Amino acid sequence: MQSCSAGRVAVTAFVVAVLALSPRPSPAQPPVADTLKQAAPRGGAEIPEIEEAFQRLRSLDVDRAKSLLDTAVKAHPELPPSRVLMAACFVQLNMSAMARQQLELAVQEMPADPAPYLALGELALQGRRWTEADLCFQRASELAGKLKVDAQRRGMTLQQALFGEAVVAEARSDWPTAQKRIEEIVAKDPKNVTALQHYARALFQQKRVTAALEKLRAARAVNEKLLTPEAVLADFYHQEGDKANAGKWMKAAIEAAPDDLSTRLAAAEWAMATYQFPMAEKQASAALKLDPASQEAQMVAGLIALYQKDYAQAAAFFQKIVDQSPSNFQAINNLALALVHQGPADKKRALEYAQMNAQRASNHPDAFATVGWVLYQLGRSAEAEAAFRKALDLGKGQSSADLAYYLARIATDRKRYDEARKALDAALRSPQPFIQRPAAEQLAEELKKLDLPRKEPVK
Repeated sequence: MQSCSAGRVAVTAFVVAVLALSPRPSPAQPPVADTLKQAAPRGGAEIPEIEEAFQRLRSLDVDRAKSLLDTAVKAHPELPPSRVLMAACFVQLNMSAMARQQLELAVQEMPADPAPYLALGELALQGRRWTEADLCFQRASELAGKLKVDAQRRGMTLQQALFGEAVVAEARSDWPTAQKRIEEIVAKDPKNVTALQHYARALFQQKRVTAALEKLRAARAVNEKLLTPEAVLADFYHQEGDKANAGKWMKAAIEAAPDDLSTRLAAAEWAMATYQFPMAEKQASAALKLDPASQEAQMVAGLIALYQKDYAQAAAFFQKIVDQSPSNFQAINNLALALVHQGPADKKRALEYAQMNAQRASNHPDAFATVGWVLYQLGRSAEAEAAFRKALDLGKGQSSADLAYYLARIATDRKRYDEARKALDAALRSPQPFIQRPAAEQLAEELKKLDLPRKEPVK
């Protein structure tokens, strides 16, 4: 968070996503089928006491923050308890232990309020503690029915709890239960597009493809900005590893909506993810014709060029985005990756961009992975390895496939071959596409040769 305003937005985003501060749902929810966050409405962004409380909590001035949030809750009865708001602030500050402490206190002070249970359930979801999450959401459901507030707010609180139970069921692949919970929401709110998207996924997972498509179409009838139903169905198949059916439905999506930018971009991204670059280029080109100024289309086109090592073309696309949006993290990151494979002046610019990104996003593993890769390309391998280790630390031991490849390169250079093989194995097992896959496969083959038994010399 770089400013006071950014802090406010971050706090509001968490409160909105987890605690539903407004009684009215957003009319334009994205087609996401596996997160509670998209189920929540918008609201509460202009409450100055929440902003100031967030800043107070940066310096752990808990008492003053609590007082400010108490004032906010008195002035805005639609808000959850002040301790729940404080927990939201602590989550944004990466202080999860403090957040849980506040929520436990909220439960003690207001045991009949479902808001603390909803927040505890969300935290449990984030930690993949499914049983704890399920119990919290069930308790929230019980309390929601007893809320002495207007029927609309009571209904929204119950809806959140049901969404939470549905997400837990999805995580457990208990699709009949997920469907049942979503059906309860849709019965009372038939135009809830997020619920309809969840409904479609649950039906799809139970091999009811036609019924799933109907729900996707119902969602798009409510909100025409959603991705075309056929494209969403293609993504469902892609997630299942069914390339044939994914391709079939992606083709159907293009035929159904050839002038829809989102559909063309989805097709380009799917083709890129499956390494079908001629198709990816065709769809990205179609997207750019529909909207030459679309930064999303420029990003996809740049990534396709980067995958194919057309570094000049990739840099041109990413530079357009950076010129328009100088703080766009992903565009700057990709621009550095493209520039470092060009001339000396471009390599210098690559390092400047990468280091600037790492300064701005000091907690982002990808930023330091890119700094390391640029340094490696400049021959500064010791500094590169330090940056890679920093990226690994920020990822809490988890690495992207590209970072795993970078670590393998360093390990190979240092003749730490077992370490290199382990890193490459992790990279190549990744189901996600990554730019360095061809190079990783080549390095893996080279390391295999070192495993061949040596022939005894002929005597």
